[in-house]
Amino acid sequence: MVGHYAVLPVEYRLLDKIVIAGLVVDVMTHPDYQRQGMFVSLGTSSMNWIKNNGYAFSTGYPYKDNVMPGHKKVGWEEVFDLDVYVVPINTKNISIKYSKNKIKQKVINIGLKVYKMFKRYKYSLGDKNIKMTKLEKIPENIVSLINKINDNFSFIQNRTFEYLKWRYEKVPNRSYEIYFLYEEHELSGYVVVRKMKIFDLATVFIVDMLAINEYHYEFLLDHVYRLYGGLNIDLIAFAMSPNVKIGSILRRKRFHKSNFKFHLISYDCGNYLQLIRENINTPYITAHDFDVI
Repeated sequence: MVGHYAVLPVEYRLLDKIVIAGLVVDVMTHPDYQRQGMFVSLGTSSMNWIKNNGYAFSTGYPYKDNVMPGHKKVGWEEVFDLDVYVVPINTKNISIKYSKNKIKQKVINIGLKVYKMFKRYKYSLGDKNIKMTKLEKIPENIVSLINKINDNFSFIQNRTFEYLKWRYEKVPNRSYEIYFLYEEHELSGYVVVRKMKIFDLATVFIVDMLAINEYHYEFLLDHVYRLYGGLNIDLIAFAMSPNVKIGSILRRKRFHKSNFKFHLISYDCGNYLQLIRENINTPYITAHDFDVI
């Protein structure tokens, strides 16, 4: 075996329809066989297979620009970018990672401290009716919550109970922490986080977050900041597709749009990308959609 191209089947809700899409997760070529067209050949073969087996489209989330020409030769198109929003925590570590020059490090550190002073994380008011609970198992009533939320978005992965269990409980090589928000004992939101390295910094990455309304989203973000803002963490980060409402919530909470992006690219087997582009202000794609392998 000298080449490999893996595609997982995933359900998406596009407007009022459930469609099957392919998620490309691993592409690799043996070093002795590179620069011989293996990438394009594997990609063409795989995309022909999904086209002939009822898939609506396929998605990928590269962050390196040098892989884009190969994808485009196969017929992939760029759809939109997922911006990475961050809240700086450890300004000293961030400045050290950003520059090896001591003077620049000090300037960056001071600048970040001033930024944090004026852009201090903004908490919501407390609410005795809201309770946050960490659970090891996905509760079955999460389906009714998701059904209430789905209509808010034009393009979102269909989060079934079985899929979420596979995604966060059974995955063998990742560790996630999941917190559930209850208002008046009713499940009203959840947030999934993973500790990882991004920008070579110790990061708490918000993998996924769903809630009934804006206040609940704010409360979930507050919970993450309270838990991890004082620990040995450099950044809190969240990757998200263009979305006017969620973006405004992040800005209110003093999240800053970084220069780091993931690119959502797609191979279209019909006219589905046109529908996504026509509703570009209301998709909801997060790291949940690609943080798999």
